[in-house]
Amino acid sequence: MASPLSPQFVRDRLRQHDALLLRAAGMTFDEIASRLGYAHRGSAYRAVRAALARNEQVSIEAFRLKAALDVMGLMESLSLAFSRGDTDSVRSVMARMENPLRRVRAWSSRFGVGGRALAS
Repeated sequence: MASPLSPQFVRDRLRQHDALLLRAAGMTFDEIASRLGYAHRGSAYRAVRAALARNEQVSIEAFRLKAALDVMGLMESLSLAFSRGDTDSVRSVMARMENPLRRVRAWSSRFGVGGRALAS
């Protein structure tokens, strides 16, 4: 990892932040990767996750976006496992899907719709 004072470190952080903003604006990971020069959509996905992980406080909308990213990643894993006919992996992914969905329901009921801040 580059030093926090290096130009490369700063560029990486800014690009991750841009990826988060583009995702919040509704762009797909493929579109974000193309626009910001990431090699593929997985890199754009990781950039958005990294930007969200650094925030000590996020709005409920950003929290919901993070949970949605979790679910999207799990859905991709589920699709791959299902296409391979791997029933053990399908069961494992289905069990892991409950946690982010439960978290979204809990925070949604606690904070409702709006921009109230919460600690990550």
